Amino acid sequence: MIALVIEPKRAISKHIYSTADLTSQKTKDGHWALRCVGMLKPLLHVVPDAKYPSVMWRIMTPDGELSDMANLMRAKDAALSVALSIIRHWQADVTATEGP
Repeated sequence: MIALVIEPKRAISKHIYSTADLTSQKTKDGHWALRCVGMLKPLLHVVPDAKYPSVMWRIMTPDGELSDMANLMRAKDAALSVALSIIRHWQADVTATEGP
């Protein structure tokens, strides 16, 4: 499981984020960058596995942590779930510091 220790660069709005707010784009180096609407940097990357680069992929967080291997479709789907978890974690932290 990927740890959710990445801190937001700015406060996250109270918008209810969904997969519709996330897009994946193929980068020049062949990785997939998962971006959220309104954020400049990607939340996550889906990168080829070092041993099986043509068939297996991993999710990479901004701090360089890698997930277990999966095929591309599963890795991209899992990246959506992880990204939403990260955003909701940030929102919970912002809500907890603001109070009711």
